[in-house]
Amino acid sequence: MPDAWEPAKLGDLLGPKGYIRGPFGSALRRNELLTDGVPVYEQQHAIEHSRDFRFFISASKHAQMKRFTVQPHDVIVSCSGTIGRVSVIMPDDPIGIISQALLILRPDTKKLDPYYLNYFLSSRDGINSITSRSTGSVQVNIAKRQIIESIELAAPPVDEQREIVSVLGSLDDKIEQNRRTGRKLEELARAVFKAWFVDFGPVKAKAAGATAFPGMPPETFATLPNTLKDSPLGPVPQGWEIKAATDVAYVAIGKTPPRKEPQWFSTNPSDVRWVSISDMGSCGMFIRDTSEYLTAAGIERFNVRRIPDRSVLFSFKLTVGRVVIVDGETTSNEAIAHFVPMTPDAVGTEYLYCYLSSFDHAQLGSTSSIATATNSKAVKAMPVLVPDAATATGFTSTVRPLFDMIRSLSRESAKLATLRDYLLPRLLSGRVRVGKSTARPQEVQRAC
Repeated sequence: MPDAWEPAKLGDLLGPKGYIRGPFGSALRRNELLTDGVPVYEQQHAIEHSRDFRFFISASKHAQMKRFTVQPHDVIVSCSGTIGRVSVIMPDDPIGIISQALLILRPDTKKLDPYYLNYFLSSRDGINSITSRSTGSVQVNIAKRQIIESIELAAPPVDEQREIVSVLGSLDDKIEQNRRTGRKLEELARAVFKAWFVDFGPVKAKAAGATAFPGMPPETFATLPNTLKDSPLGPVPQGWEIKAATDVAYVAIGKTPPRKEPQWFSTNPSDVRWVSISDMGSCGMFIRDTSEYLTAAGIERFNVRRIPDRSVLFSFKLTVGRVVIVDGETTSNEAIAHFVPMTPDAVGTEYLYCYLSSFDHAQLGSTSSIATATNSKAVKAMPVLVPDAATATGFTSTVRPLFDMIRSLSRESAKLATLRDYLLPRLLSGRVRVGKSTARPQEVQRAC
């Protein structure tokens, strides 16, 4: 490794107040949490890179807890359970405080670029440097401050750190652009679903004497009913039905092999993907990548159901109501239900995805007093609005091109992420230098 790349201890690269662990529970009590005000950053903001907030505090409480306030370019780290996940606070992120389950790392920017630190902590070496030092028999907790600050990382000059960040960031920027485009396309598809199957705009327009409805194929509009009837879900178009989920899809539940026998689990992408609720929270509409895999032996030994391509997944425990579409064969844990459409060209993947995404899952009831959850029986009996065949087929033909574009963007992003993850350890170690790559072109091609 070149002289300029001598490893340095993380603690020596942080600012004067560069290590801030979240407040003890007694410093921020449940009854002080509000529905508006100064936001509270929680673990999911590091794990899923989201900025949707559940809890807030008052301005006066924030004044008491100012030392826990995030600043632009802070790196937040999850500290309990799922540890070591990181996210950078961006300049346009809301100013708020961190919860007990987060840690702020605030680099000395003359020595360490925050985004370089983020990439290091996201690399295999960085993740291992935190997880291997952390402890807990029931729930894993991040190691003590002096241990975390003793973690070593290569520290080239800041200018070179920023060049590395620029290379990796260009890939992430494209991935983010794809994500935003996919989100807009999804919003468009869901707007069509809402107009047709929630607001019943075309049926109401036909009842008012219209001869067409914007965006609906003429042949579909021509077969629509023009009246509504009462149903268990409220007024619905005449002739449409309310059926149980098992009457429109094959519904099954995932399974988890015994954790005490770790040989059934894998981190090898050549094994079968195993979806968790956390995976569902960070993937967008289509799920391709998972944090864990199951071996073929584990799947056979415990009769874990394989989920076919384009099935719809629905989470019904802990975090109820997450919905994704499978891109390629996968498996899942027992908190996730699989919906395999019986009629792919009518009440198919697209319809089920939009329906489950808009369904008020509170209707399923709760089977736990300590956590949000329902059960598989309620999921299988879930009422599903089934339109007439012509309308269902018309919807599928209208939105499927949007879903196909989203899937294509998701796959492109997966290839870019693979390239980024290939380059990441090589750039951070100096094996590949910016402008002086020692990687052979065929190696990069294989990474994609």
